[in-house]
Amino acid sequence: MKYLVAFGCSHTNGSMLDGKNGSSEYNVRNGFPAIIANEYNYNLINISKPGGSNQYIHRSIVEFLTHYYDPDNEYLFLINWSSRNRLELRYKEDTSDKHTTLGDYTDKKAVPFTAGTDPKLFSDPKIINLLNFTPYLLDDTLEADKWACWAYGVQQMLQYKNIPYLMSNTCEPMVVTDTNKEIIKQLDTSRYIGPTDQNSVMINYLFQRGYEKTPCWHYKIDGHQAWAKKLRNHLRELRYVE
Repeated sequence: MKYLVAFGCSHTNGSMLDGKNGSSEYNVRNGFPAIIANEYNYNLINISKPGGSNQYIHRSIVEFLTHYYDPDNEYLFLINWSSRNRLELRYKEDTSDKHTTLGDYTDKKAVPFTAGTDPKLFSDPKIINLLNFTPYLLDDTLEADKWACWAYGVQQMLQYKNIPYLMSNTCEPMVVTDTNKEIIKQLDTSRYIGPTDQNSVMINYLFQRGYEKTPCWHYKIDGHQAWAKKLRNHLRELRYVE
């Protein structure tokens, strides 16, 4: 079996793809990962979450490799990194609290936590109270360093397993710091599209080309088609697809 496995946040989840729903089964199954999967006869596994952090993306990749990866299948990984101002929390296992999201292999106890999140999205008052401390929980420099480490770690894991992959940024570019600059130099930029380049970020790439965005910087089907085309060109250069 052939599988395209997509990891990411709301952009990979197809939020607002249909112009009206932040999340829907249609959006999950028709965004840029689905466009590429359908063109090359891959079965789509979309492991993305609106508000998903880079921490979530990294954990999801490790979890998939640990529990679901089958060496007898053929895989192509699309890894679409998010932004620094997010992290991942969890509701307690012994409570009824859940964070429901659409997609594959969803973890209903995992809570995407972002600066400026509407408190109504959280069911635990303790997590709501944490919104007051986001400047201490989310340090830009620290999160940039973590991101570089996660990306390099994923690169090494996938190369070791000989799994074809392509990374990109959907929300913002990776930021170079004194701590992470040597790590960023080790990233394979043939398989990571412009990790520190503002113009290679999905939302900027589409905006510069005149595609209509929503107030929260999501794009409809035409934008997803354009981004799929850009990714497809890189996949062809890597000889992953014809």
